[in-house]
Amino acid sequence: MANLLKDWLRGFNLRDDGAVINHAIVHPDYTMTIVFNSRTFLPLSLAGQPVSQGAQMNAPFIYRSLNEFAWRSPPYKAPGGSMYIPGKAELYYPQGTDWSKYRFDVYYLADVNAYVLGWDKGLKNKAKNWMDIRATRILEMQSRHEDGHMFTHDEYPTYPGWEQMVVLQIGDAYSLLWLHAHHALAGTKKAGRSWITN
Repeated sequence: MANLLKDWLRGFNLRDDGAVINHAIVHPDYTMTIVFNSRTFLPLSLAGQPVSQGAQMNAPFIYRSLNEFAWRSPPYKAPGGSMYIPGKAELYYPQGTDWSKYRFDVYYLADVNAYVLGWDKGLKNKAKNWMDIRATRILEMQSRHEDGHMFTHDEYPTYPGWEQMVVLQIGDAYSLLWLHAHHALAGTKKAGRSWITN
């Protein structure tokens, strides 16, 4: 009987360059699952408990990849370059996307995580700048609709809960920023110790 994940999992979907493969393509949206792991910071911070190191496993490396890894075209879609396009809210999808190219909310949440948890350390383009760019774009999209929803049907036809997902992502981002501003963000448990991150 296998005792370790490596003994019963076959294959991988995180490449050495930090990209995640899902739906048989290099899929930036699935790279954002790093924010699901770091969600642990919300309830544990509110409970005054330390967070497991696994909550940020590979996150700084993956965030760096989004910012800096250059995809060559060809074989990838023109024009190539990094997934995070300097100065723009939009992303470069090396092999396209089967979801939506307007998912700025999940990338905003990743930027907030990078800002409050320090994933952008040593990067030329800092998470705070990406946060501002994407927040502006999200507000522009919401301003098109009287009730403030984000997407038109054509912008995200593949998932019926798109607006609910936006609320989840933006709510998590707000909560992280609130905890950070109040110096209440939990630290990471390491070798039986914990500390506050800010």
